[in-house]
Amino acid sequence: VLYRPNRFLYSAGGLELVKGALAVDGALGVWSADRSIAFENALRDAGFKWRRVAVDARGNDCGPKHTRST
Repeated sequence: VLYRPNRFLYSAGGLELVKGALAVDGALGVWSADRSIAFENALRDAGFKWRRVAVDARGNDCGPKHTRST
């Protein structure tokens, strides 16, 4: 569930603004506790080249995995 005031950032319009604000060859990093196929589709639709990386949430290989999209 998205924090309501930030919801726009993850929408098509928000991603277009972010993309326009990035420098040439700039990067956007997004951290999430859960995978979101809808957000992955929104990234694709906005023209981002991205990859999903599972990251250990606690840094000790014993905890839950979080998701980072870069």
